[in-house]
Amino acid sequence: MFGGSVYEYQPRKATHKRWYNWQVSGQKAFPVITKLLPYLRLKRRQGRLALKLIELLHSQRNRNMRFRITPKLDRPRVALWEKMTRLNAPRNRRVHFL
Repeated sequence: MFGGSVYEYQPRKATHKRWYNWQVSGQKAFPVITKLLPYLRLKRRQGRLALKLIELLHSQRNRNMRFRITPKLDRPRVALWEKMTRLNAPRNRRVHFL
């Protein structure tokens, strides 16, 4: 329905279940996130940040092949990345170390 790639992972232990990973990236992710956003409960803020990042990258896109990312262009990207990283940080620091 949305495109992307599906990967199947077979665990090393026979007692574990196999699992699947679906991935869509870049500009193709925008309609997916937009349609899934109303259903996101735990990752809604991450979804909104991802939409902002996609919009930012699209607005900064330059068809010139000599385009370089300047510090001025990189600052908002880094800020969004840092917000996303903080949201995805594990809550139990005794178990998950940063």
